[in-house]
Amino acid sequence: MVLISEEANSSLEIPVIDMQRLLSVESGSSELDKLHPACREWGFFQLINPGVSSSLVEKVKLEIQDFFNLPMSETYIISNGIYRSVDHQ
Repeated sequence: MVLISEEANSSLEIPVIDMQRLLSVESGSSELDKLHPACREWGFFQLINPGVSSSLVEKVKLEIQDFFNLPMSETYIISNGIYRSVDHQ
């Protein structure tokens, strides 16, 4: 069994970036200071307050789900060919 200290556990939290703060004159630079290490060290982050309606977010989720439900042959046609799984090489 692996035990993780409380300090190490808190450093494993996915970075959260607030889009409204990022676009704000007052808080933009502090949010930008969080964005750079999130990209450099994690490669991703959770974006909150994107300024997009929840109905649009739900529509995009459905479109993504529809895409990934397509047969692999159809997704391959749509793909630009850069990202291929091992099975397609």
